[in-house]
Amino acid sequence: MNEIKLSKDFLVTVHNDLVQARFTDSLTINEQKILFAVLSNIEPPEFDIDKDGKRVIKEPVKEIEPFRVPIKDFTEWLGFKDPNYAAFKSTVKKLMKKLIEIQQPDGSWEVFQWVTKSSYIAKEGIAEIKLSPELYPYLLNLEKNFTTTKLNVLLSFKSIYSSRLYQLVKKWEKIGSWKVEVEELKKLLGVPIAKEVNGKKIYRLAQYGHFKQRALDVAIKEINIHSEFDITMVEHKTVRKITALTFNIKKSKKKKLEDQKTPESTQNGTEGNAGEDTKKSIESSGIYAESFKLAYEQKSRKYYDKVTGEFVLFDDEERVKAIILNNKFKGIGNDACYTIEKLLMKIINIPSFKISQEVHFLFMYTNGSPTIKQPEAFIISKLNQLVENVLKGNTDIQVKDLINIKGDNKVEVLPDWWFEGEASKRVSERKKQIAFELERLGDSRLTLRNARYIQLMISVKKLSDADDQIVLESIGQDFKGAYEDYKKLNDIGILEKMMDSKKEELNSLGYLDPDGKISDEALTKIYQNELKSSA
Repeated sequence: MNEIKLSKDFLVTVHNDLVQARFTDSLTINEQKILFAVLSNIEPPEFDIDKDGKRVIKEPVKEIEPFRVPIKDFTEWLGFKDPNYAAFKSTVKKLMKKLIEIQQPDGSWEVFQWVTKSSYIAKEGIAEIKLSPELYPYLLNLEKNFTTTKLNVLLSFKSIYSSRLYQLVKKWEKIGSWKVEVEELKKLLGVPIAKEVNGKKIYRLAQYGHFKQRALDVAIKEINIHSEFDITMVEHKTVRKITALTFNIKKSKKKKLEDQKTPESTQNGTEGNAGEDTKKSIESSGIYAESFKLAYEQKSRKYYDKVTGEFVLFDDEERVKAIILNNKFKGIGNDACYTIEKLLMKIINIPSFKISQEVHFLFMYTNGSPTIKQPEAFIISKLNQLVENVLKGNTDIQVKDLINIKGDNKVEVLPDWWFEGEASKRVSERKKQIAFELERLGDSRLTLRNARYIQLMISVKKLSDADDQIVLESIGQDFKGAYEDYKKLNDIGILEKMMDSKKEELNSLGYLDPDGKISDEALTKIYQNELKSSA
């Protein structure tokens, strides 16, 4: 068993066939962090130098032992927002489902996993991760045709496509350029597949403009900031369509890799030791903004997810960041942005408080007031007062009350899409409530679904003559209330009649799909009718 070591000075070395492999789906940032950290811990074999000056392996390494990972220390070191067992387990489970496809020149191919097994030792807070044995030929005893990258560079990227493009660029570094078909590049970067039509895969970033803006431009920018390269891209057209790209690869004369900012400095809101050009680039968007996975599209006036390319409905943390960034307020540093985010997260889910309007008002007022000499301190001070009032139950509090402004002050109205996330959440919650109400049998705690489940368990386990305690042990204590109502209704012989009539009622209203379940379309229709009747 290998004890994992934590050092950003480590190297990640893989065979070029693995660099050039096609991903069935992109790895998330946290999945990449775990994988690269594990790969950087693979010990190279010992070498001798022969008479021609070539390296000769003394004793080949035959396998890679599972790695023991202290979850809390490991996830904190990698910069997880939630450095705990649950977040780690969730990430590793998803990583285990991701596949790699390696194709050979003759058309042969093989598909396999990155990780084949993971386990958790509760008493020690340690996980064990085992890499797929099929990876061994691409990781062990590499004498030629391999690519080596620095772990600290790989961990510094925020876009899921940056590390893949960086490894590919690194492979072609000595040649100085790399030409690739656009569709092949999507496979290499692991762009998610939206659907298949007649056997043809349709990628999520189907339009080249979206692929360029949301994947390539972001990845190139990050590579040029965080790595030793300055790369540029040339587009090649067939007729009027861009079908291929050439990446020109140059070592940067302005940057020294050891001076680049680390992931820790990014998280703490500092700029590290990047060169002046890098600093200007960071300042123009803000390191805080770099950690925001959404971007704004001018044409539609909406935010979209830079990873999936899809427009988003704001909720929770991303909504908080959007509240800050949407104001385009100049002069607020990264530390202040993180402080503001922490304050807003305390009250973001209090529906009776109009957080968007009030925070927007505060930013706009501060921006337009020439008498405020320290805008950061002013905003944080007022937000502290606002949060304190809201948490005490005073959800009617307004910013203008805290600033002693009298009368109406006009502020730019936020667009409708700004509130779509809140509306979407309310719709979802109401749908669940309606579904639950529609399935109820009379005024009991029993639903159609519960009744069918209890019937099935009693039938399969032959519990018709068993006492209640035995039945509850089989169906679960969570069903105790439902089972009590089931017994009452069943004993007086009306349960089946009630179930049939309830199902007929739902079906006549058009609320059941062909499988006898309440469909999403039906729930949407119910919700819309309720809105009309309450308007």
